[in-house]
Amino acid sequence: MRKALNDKRRILAMRNTQLSIATGEISSARHAEDSLEEKRRKLQELAITMHAAGTQCSTGRTLHAQMELAQRLRSASESMVGAIDHARQRTAQAERQRIAAYQDREIADRLTDRAARELDQHLDRKIASQPQHRRRQLEGNNA
Repeated sequence: MRKALNDKRRILAMRNTQLSIATGEISSARHAEDSLEEKRRKLQELAITMHAAGTQCSTGRTLHAQMELAQRLRSASESMVGAIDHARQRTAQAERQRIAAYQDREIADRLTDRAARELDQHLDRKIASQPQHRRRQLEGNNA
């Protein structure tokens, strides 16, 4: 009985570790997604600024250079959409793994509690079935 309880406690510790890892992964995935979104927003703002600066240029050459830079910034921003979608998928996958790890940990916790209660009941029944003088000795050892 004690071996089964110790096994369940080891499993619970492993499930806690898995949950911690999954929580770290979801945090990392969310950070990466947020970072990409922020970079995309900055690229869009820079493209708007470059476009506005290009319209104020006095020569054709600088106007062309400013407009080309603005267009490249816009296309870079648009190309980040795929990376952001990939980051969102990674975040969703990490969230599913975290939920699964949490559920596994909860199950292991309940099984450990059940095993501990069963061990206590087993020991109580064992003590109750002993003669009076032996019962006092067993109760003294368990206290």
